[in-house]
Amino acid sequence: MPKPAGSQPRFQPRDLLKQVMIQHLALAPDGSSIVYSRRTIEDNRYRSRVWRVGYEGGRAEKLTTAAASDSRPRFSPDGRRLLFLSDRSGSSQPWVLPLSGGEPQQAATLEGGVRAAEWAPDGRRIALIAPSGEQRFVVGDKKDPVARRITAMNWRMDGAGMRDQFNSAWVGTVGGRRVRRVTEPSFEVTQVFWTPDGRVGFLADQRPDADLLEEEQAYSIPASGGQSRRLAALDGAILVAAFSPGGKLIVVGDDHKWTPEWSNFGLFLIGRGEHRRLGDGLELPVATTSYGDLIDPDSFVSDIGGWLDDDNLVALVSVRGRSLPYRFGLDGSCEPLAEGEFVCTACAAAKGRVIVVANQGGNAAEVYAVEDGLLRPLALTEAAGSSPGDETLNRWRSPTPTATQSTRGWCLRKAGATTVLWFSRSTAGPMPAMGPPRGSRCWRWPTQAFMSCTRIHAAHSPTERSSPAPCMDAGATPMAQISLRSLTGPSTRA
Repeated sequence: MPKPAGSQPRFQPRDLLKQVMIQHLALAPDGSSIVYSRRTIEDNRYRSRVWRVGYEGGRAEKLTTAAASDSRPRFSPDGRRLLFLSDRSGSSQPWVLPLSGGEPQQAATLEGGVRAAEWAPDGRRIALIAPSGEQRFVVGDKKDPVARRITAMNWRMDGAGMRDQFNSAWVGTVGGRRVRRVTEPSFEVTQVFWTPDGRVGFLADQRPDADLLEEEQAYSIPASGGQSRRLAALDGAILVAAFSPGGKLIVVGDDHKWTPEWSNFGLFLIGRGEHRRLGDGLELPVATTSYGDLIDPDSFVSDIGGWLDDDNLVALVSVRGRSLPYRFGLDGSCEPLAEGEFVCTACAAAKGRVIVVANQGGNAAEVYAVEDGLLRPLALTEAAGSSPGDETLNRWRSPTPTATQSTRGWCLRKAGATTVLWFSRSTAGPMPAMGPPRGSRCWRWPTQAFMSCTRIHAAHSPTERSSPAPCMDAGATPMAQISLRSLTGPSTRA
């Protein structure tokens, strides 16, 4: 029996193996390019690669190709190298990739694998989170224990299993391969970062009764080891901490005792005689509180997005099932930087530019630049389930042959047989609420054209520059990739 025109393919169980997830995100110090990890399913196993795309969009470049899981990329302070975690050597270890060319080199080796790695400001050292090496409960051979003698309430954790060892902070030199544990093995380290004076910052709960309820606070310790000192504390737990370029400490956490994990986490400025919540009165959690099969499960509280300048930073805020990037000023001001039905799971900022990983309308995540209150897609995800949803509008820009004008395009995404695009040379005025502005050119594609991955382009006719026409010519001026499957197949004038 023939399928009705414009019908969607029936979902099959094997389509689950096409799922793609965009995770960890980093923006180059000069704001010119973005790196992220892209998780796929290969041979019934999750694999991830590190990809790079320019801030202006275009074709994404695969930076790592090993049959492994590569994740958590971090630009070096000078932007010339990339630090990332990879299990290509058998367990998760830190690797460094020169972005000018060459193969990645393993930066250190730690038994039990590495959970996180962060550059020092000098670009020579790295701080790591890895198992302490000290067993807590095992009796006999640690690889084949006779028994476990449980002596603490926090002997296991949902999703992690037995906590035979706590994770500790370690420090190593890139290229040296030698590492040193700098925190005691008697408590769990959940985050490492660097302080402006070159000490290692970390989050942990060092109280004797922490096994009843761990509420991490911020500490620092010399990079060579020694006595730690407290940097910041809240009445509840601190989940994330970071320093501004000018040395101001910002934390995400809760300032109320005995609060659950789903509570209203806030952003706090602490230190130098200050202890106050930023964006006071917002009453929304600085976290991603949405969950789903296509949402990064590690995104509940992501890293603080970054700093626009020394007095303004970016963080994700959840509101009515969405999570969006907000600007927080140290003067107490705050405002959303974008609107829409998005669940943002990671964000970063540099040189006044802001980027996010976001899921739109329940579809797979993509990488976006935040501009003028809108999200401009930079790289396209090929994922099962990324079919057109309810009627919405997206806008993007394309360069034109002239330096002073640009093409504005609107994509009307509509479930059904057709998808309509409008192109206009207009550069003024807000995005229309529904439909194209007067004088636009309107083109129509079959919705089934979204099933391929070819990018679309805007070609500018030298004889009719006032009415650019979309085409498939790879030599045409490239447009930023749109947020749905890219278009192929015949188009008709609507």
